[in-house]
Amino acid sequence: MVKRRCTSTVKPTGRAMVLELMHFADELADPKQLALPDVESGKKELAIAESLVEAMTEKWDPKKYHDEYAEGLMKVIEEKAAAGGKELPPVKRVKERS
Repeated sequence: MVKRRCTSTVKPTGRAMVLELMHFADELADPKQLALPDVESGKKELAIAESLVEAMTEKWDPKKYHDEYAEGLMKVIEEKAAAGGKELPPVKRVKERS
């Protein structure tokens, strides 16, 4: 199993606090598909959420990230295409970052 890293942000959307995971463009879904409950948030919960967001906020720099999984997959596809149907040696696994 390949672990993919992503960045996240918490933002208000209507009456909900949404944890948004920053993925690659091909992994995004339409937020209108969410069925959010009709619930009011309490003052304490909002204060805790705001302090957590402030403590963990930093400037987003998308240039720091690239899709290693897609790059590796394209490399395997290109190698298979170049081999012309011949059997390829097993792919060496890269040690996962923690």
